[in-house]
Amino acid sequence: MGDPDETLAVVVARLDDLRQNVDGLRSELRDRDARYVSRAEWEMWREAVTASLGEARRGRDDLAKRMDAKHVPWTGVAAVVISAVALAWTVVQTL
Repeated sequence: MGDPDETLAVVVARLDDLRQNVDGLRSELRDRDARYVSRAEWEMWREAVTASLGEARRGRDDLAKRMDAKHVPWTGVAAVVISAVALAWTVVQTL
């Protein structure tokens, strides 16, 4: 077998490499965590956006219903009534 000092030097070198690899992995994990949000934050944001879109959709639907409503404005009805009265008055006067 080899010299114990040489074997120990190889073991120390391997441990040093291993320590550097672990430190590199820790650094990569910190960088990754800085770029991404947690699942709880993502869920909160998603729920807020869903609620906001739902409110906008309801508002749009309400507006569409009001615009599509088949109601006759009172001014149109009044104009027809006045025209009918004027026509009847003209017919009565010519007789």
